[in-house]
Amino acid sequence: MNLNNEVEKGNLEYYSGKYSNAEKHYRSADLHLKDNFITNFNIGNSKYKNKDYKEAVKYFEKTSEIDEKNPKSFYNLGNSYFKMENLVKSIESYEKCLELEPNDEDARFNLEAAKKKLKMRNQKNRQKQQQQQSQKQDQKNQENQDKKNDQQNKEDQKNKDQNKEDKKQDQKQADKGDKGKNKQNQEQMAKEDKEVQKKIDEMNKNEISKNRMRRYKNNLKDEDKQISEKYRNKMMKRKKSRRDPFNRNPEDIFRQMHDPNYDPFENKQKTNTDEKDW
Repeated sequence: MNLNNEVEKGNLEYYSGKYSNAEKHYRSADLHLKDNFITNFNIGNSKYKNKDYKEAVKYFEKTSEIDEKNPKSFYNLGNSYFKMENLVKSIESYEKCLELEPNDEDARFNLEAAKKKLKMRNQKNRQKQQQQQSQKQDQKNQENQDKKNDQQNKEDQKNKDQNKEDKKQDQKQADKGDKGKNKQNQEQMAKEDKEVQKKIDEMNKNEISKNRMRRYKNNLKDEDKQISEKYRNKMMKRKKSRRDPFNRNPEDIFRQMHDPNYDPFENKQKTNTDEKDW
């Protein structure tokens, strides 16, 4: 087997983008050339192109051991670590490469990129850590606040229950006092009602007496009026009899003619139609 041919075939496959096929040719050559820098380096490159960065690191570390003075192994090792987000190892590899090849601008550029990314990561980690601490502190504060709120709620409920009990006792005392007051008020009202009724009875009695007196006076007035009317009628009759000379009987006329002292009005007998004197 021509080892150079296998390496050349691998290179053709590699530059054609057929990295798996290239790796097969490189491995075939490496079976006969153990610990060969070129075959291991090319296998590492094939692994890197296939994004198998972990395997690529193994082969680049092996080449860096085979030839410690070759900066290319450290450069590719730095790139593999960078892809794996192992920025510390990546920075160490780039720095080792620049020690061996100070003018390697690619290695210097990648080194600055790795440092910048590591710095940003550290800042994010610190922010994340601070945020986590802040969250823990907030959580702790919230727990303390919840505990305090629970304690306050219990205390408020206790005070509320106590106030309710106090109001209940006050209501009982008030009901008891109202009951006594109601009894006193009822007794006072009953006493006042009796006094009012007594006054009403007295007023009614006085009113009855007044009415009786009024009727008595009216009766007296009526009787006086009747008496006065009878007396007036009688006097009118007498006056009429005295004025009327023709209102005499023949006997009176005869006696008057023969007896000058005879007065027919004084000796006139009363008739049944005359009214009685009062």
